[in-house]
Amino acid sequence: MQDVCARADVGRSTFYLHFADKDELLVGGFDDLARAIRATPGTPPLTFAGPLFAHALENRWLFQALVGRRTGQVVLSRFRDVVRDLVNEAVPASPRREVAVRFLAGAFIEVLVGALEGNGATVAELDAAYHAMAASALAFARRSEEHTSELQSRQ
Repeated sequence: MQDVCARADVGRSTFYLHFADKDELLVGGFDDLARAIRATPGTPPLTFAGPLFAHALENRWLFQALVGRRTGQVVLSRFRDVVRDLVNEAVPASPRREVAVRFLAGAFIEVLVGALEGNGATVAELDAAYHAMAASALAFARRSEEHTSELQSRQ
């Protein structure tokens, strides 16, 4: 905490007026990050991936701490929630939506962890690979939506 306060040029008491602990500080930053990379209407699905890969690799030391083995469950859980929320915006409503969202969010986090561990991939390569693999999950969700509409029209 001493390092955090020194870098922010605030006293410890000032820090604790705003945050209960460093985990709360990190979790608060996730909302700002999500707002900054959230897709605008009409953009292709999962457009958050490239900017989030870039941000994570630019801030590798921080993200290694966030998604690494030593991170607190509160921080890791909140990061997963942010990724799930971003993915959820790209997946069409369907009976299998929850499965597709969890699959895509989990895949994103694992690809990110691999990049943070130093697999040597560039942001462009990570983004392209994630989108190529995600295409099948998005198609799965769309087919499920079409299948449900077809079944409803038969009734």
